Amino acid sequence: TRRIDYRGGMSVEDLAREIHDDGIGSSSARISSTANRNGDDGNENDKSARHLFDLVCVLEVVEHAADPKSLLDNACRLLRPGGMLFVSTLNRTAKSYVLAIAGAEHVMRMVPVGTHRWDKFLSPAEVGGMVTSVSSGHFEVVDVCGMVLAPPFVNMQWILDRNDVSVNWIGAYRRAK
Repeated sequence: TRRIDYRGGMSVEDLAREIHDDGIGSSSARISSTANRNGDDGNENDKSARHLFDLVCVLEVVEHAADPKSLLDNACRLLRPGGMLFVSTLNRTAKSYVLAIAGAEHVMRMVPVGTHRWDKFLSPAEVGGMVTSVSSGHFEVVDVCGMVLAPPFVNMQWILDRNDVSVNWIGAYRRAK
């Protein structure tokens, strides 16, 4: 078991402090400017012109996407052969409803009410199926772990737990070489 400092959607800010190379954020202007700077003319068939990455992270965002399959397919297209995709999200379980929606939104007010829709939460099997069936290459599931609060819960310390993916979880997927 490994302790991690995890604060939900702020994870992108944490990564930004660590990554000093060309990264891509969710802003379409940022994606466009990065693509243009790297010689991508927007032609999906011209793969030689696209800038590919060793690592792509889709952290705590897939449950907010209108089309999660399309989001993951596009994230996979950004990976070099052998590249890794990390996806974290909330599982669609009764426990996740109680903790993420009732607890975090309505009781603790950690995030605004209405931030999450339980029907948009995805299980590891659902995301794994989406990633392994993308059109941009063969992907394998490398690992899936739950992210659970460690006692005392008031400290908001999270640990990885392979046996509990009932609320938050993270998956690692590798594109074939």
